[in-house]
Amino acid sequence: MASSPHASRPLSPHLSIYRFHLSMVLSITHRIASMVVSGLVALVIVWLWAAAYSEPCFAALHDITSSTIGQGALVLASFVFFLKLGTGMRHLVWDTGAGFRLPWVGGSGRAAIAFAILATALTWAIVWEVI
Repeated sequence: MASSPHASRPLSPHLSIYRFHLSMVLSITHRIASMVVSGLVALVIVWLWAAAYSEPCFAALHDITSSTIGQGALVLASFVFFLKLGTGMRHLVWDTGAGFRLPWVGGSGRAAIAFAILATALTWAIVWEVI
């Protein structure tokens, strides 16, 4: 039996042949952000429980979240939340059948990232009473 000239090629596409682009990265981060946001919901539940359970528990949680590492984690968590919100709005538009032209796909991805950065900056400017 003669060997095919294409015998060394894979039968199906795999990650090693794809060139990463913004939409692919945002799709992956959208899914990861879902898990992070679920963790944030658990953190809010713990925060509410601590507030209702006892003052020392709430004070301990406050000490953790007001530390430099805690504040950094909260800023990062809020960025992930806003990125999830922005990419979710992008997917919602796609669900209507609109926005699949290449210029719009790239522009909406950059808009989702810009939205996440600006919303995070605005949120923390308000929290830290900068504005």
